[in-house]
Amino acid sequence: MEPLKSESGDPIEAVTSWFSSSPVPIIPQKESLSESDDAWVDFFLMDKMDNLSFLCDRYSNHNEEQCADCPVAFAKILRWSKLIILRVARSYYAHSVVLVVLPVLVGLAIGYMLGKKTSSWDRQQQVWLMKLKENCSASLVFVASYFPLYLLGPTTPTIQKTEPNTSDASDSKTEVDVTSKPVRRDSSGGLPSHNVVKHDLRSDRDTRCESGVDEESLPRHLAIIMDGNRRYGKAHHGSKTAGHEAGGRKVMEFAKWCIAEKIKTITLFAFSTENWKRDPAEVAALMSIFLRHCEEILEEARPRNICVRFLSTQPAPLPANVRDYITKIESDTRDCNGLYMNVCLSYGSRDEIVRTCRSFARECQEGKLRETDITESTFSDRLLTRGVCDPDVLIRTSGEVRISNFLLWQLAYSELFFLNKAWPAVEKDDLLEIIRSYAVGRQRRYGK
Repeated sequence: MEPLKSESGDPIEAVTSWFSSSPVPIIPQKESLSESDDAWVDFFLMDKMDNLSFLCDRYSNHNEEQCADCPVAFAKILRWSKLIILRVARSYYAHSVVLVVLPVLVGLAIGYMLGKKTSSWDRQQQVWLMKLKENCSASLVFVASYFPLYLLGPTTPTIQKTEPNTSDASDSKTEVDVTSKPVRRDSSGGLPSHNVVKHDLRSDRDTRCESGVDEESLPRHLAIIMDGNRRYGKAHHGSKTAGHEAGGRKVMEFAKWCIAEKIKTITLFAFSTENWKRDPAEVAALMSIFLRHCEEILEEARPRNICVRFLSTQPAPLPANVRDYITKIESDTRDCNGLYMNVCLSYGSRDEIVRTCRSFARECQEGKLRETDITESTFSDRLLTRGVCDPDVLIRTSGEVRISNFLLWQLAYSELFFLNKAWPAVEKDDLLEIIRSYAVGRQRRYGK
């Protein structure tokens, strides 16, 4: 069989002219072959395309009416498939844009499928696999993007240098620090590093009083149920533990806002007695995160004049190192009075009430106390929150609308606010809206 040639030397033109001049190949029914199966293979290899008489006895005078059992349509499909493939190949190699874009799209599709397949895994258990997947996806995209450029030849990028405009840099920088709230992340795109968080806490951002509410109308005591950490972590970082980490870092930032707005007391629900029923690995991770943030509290509380107290109805299950940190923080911040921050850790309000009732019953039985001495005031004085007023406002995040065994006695006349966002996603604007709503839209009549 002679090689295909054309006057212009174009292989596509040669193939096209050869198909137009050649008779339609006829694919025989395999049962009618008088020779071995090699003849069928030879047909597809086109080794006998110029002599197909061995396939059909009527090949020389062939037409569809005389040889209805020959699959002419299939032969046409083969011809046009071959033409289409060749033309697509020539178009692909002729356009540099296609050479670059197509491999990138393929690489992104592979990375997306890998990420979607493994997104439901617990990142704490599979952190090494997640990092391997991310690195492999990035490598695939990089290789797929670079290889076509290598075929096209080396290129030298042009770098344009611009002179910075420093005429009013100081003014614009001051404005950004006060008004903008950028999301600070580390180099890997995850949670902010410890140094970044420390810089944000010590900066002047969000330290101005912005509510516009006079001091007499401000809530004196805020109680916060910090809910939604796990859902936030899984949605934004693929890990429940990362959500707890982000929630812990929000505590001192929230305290910073309260100081700016002249709120005197906040009580945070950090860990309930019911939370001990969670998976031991998650509880251990929570205690580890708490220890890291205790260091942050130690660094930031005293310079900001924050008095920190920990309220616990069941302190025994807490690890020894956690109890040691609690003692140290309370001792170091005992003399501060700028903001009183109560952290409820291993706390349950029903347990608190039961323990208080038992103490009254024991003293009555011993003759130290009379029944008439038990009043609302004396009862409040024996609760863990003694010494501070009852909360004026309860804030619960994550969209849940319940109290969850938190300060059941103290919240008798509190105004309730429920935010449809997780605790790590709370911003100062949310606090300002609550303060203004409390001062203007809520009327506290105490039954009158």
